[in-house]
Amino acid sequence: MVEVLERKLTDKDTIMATITEDEDCWMTLFISYLTYVTLPEDKLQARRIRMRAPMYHFKDGILYRKSFTKPYLRCVGPTQAKEIIQEMHERACLTHSSYRTIVSRIKKMGYFWQHMYRDTYDLIVNCEACQIHAPVNRSPRCIMIPIHAAWPFCKWGIDIVGPFSRGVGNVKFLVVAIDYFTKWVEARPLSTITERKILTFV
Repeated sequence: MVEVLERKLTDKDTIMATITEDEDCWMTLFISYLTYVTLPEDKLQARRIRMRAPMYHFKDGILYRKSFTKPYLRCVGPTQAKEIIQEMHERACLTHSSYRTIVSRIKKMGYFWQHMYRDTYDLIVNCEACQIHAPVNRSPRCIMIPIHAAWPFCKWGIDIVGPFSRGVGNVKFLVVAIDYFTKWVEARPLSTITERKILTFV
């Protein structure tokens, strides 16, 4: 299960990414702390950097994320992360997989950044091909609560449907009643006179 390596994989020749970050990102605070031991002025943010810094390693101008049983993961910024997600999802790999699968494959490739799942989901959810060809999830949005009825005509559900175009007898609403036990439905037209009485009563 665990393979002991004689030397770090970072000692090998690596291919540098052609995409560079134009401005400071989340790696800047960790690099400044690991290099110059400088912390931001915000006490809460400084505490987070100091607690999470041992999980990172800075070498040859590249920040790595440490792991117990896996090789070091190279940290990338937002611009590089976007390119990696698009490459895995719709370019060379052309998998159009779910965001969890994409994140798992990105980690196997040796990359890491903060909020990987959230960033991957935000980019994949707007993919036009996935919107067209992905299977439609027909599961209910919330847990359905069954309504039990002990015997027929024990529980009724009544609702007013409309307004419709006026018909014979100057009616434009329907009173629909359904029995929860037999699912028997009864619909009766509702005249404007009865409508005024119901609205006055309400």
